[in-house]
Amino acid sequence: MFDKFVRESGWAEGFSDHGSCIIVINPTLCQSQTQATLLHEVLHCVWKLGGWSEPMPGIKEEDIIVRMESGLLDTLRRNPDLLGYLEA
Repeated sequence: MFDKFVRESGWAEGFSDHGSCIIVINPTLCQSQTQATLLHEVLHCVWKLGGWSEPMPGIKEEDIIVRMESGLLDTLRRNPDLLGYLEA
């Protein structure tokens, strides 16, 4: 499935199919890339579930997701107790 997606889209790290509720990650990525890509795709799913559209002319969903992914992942890595607190 991932190979077909890469051939059709040119993307090489991951993708999410919102209609099928599927996230596929490139199996050749290292663990830190896999983690970042998974979070990135989850954020795309949250974006779609929220019914959001492109925020403003010249700013794309992808730009916002990339910024959110890196900031959120860094926050979670620096604060390992945060996730446990949020799950309680």
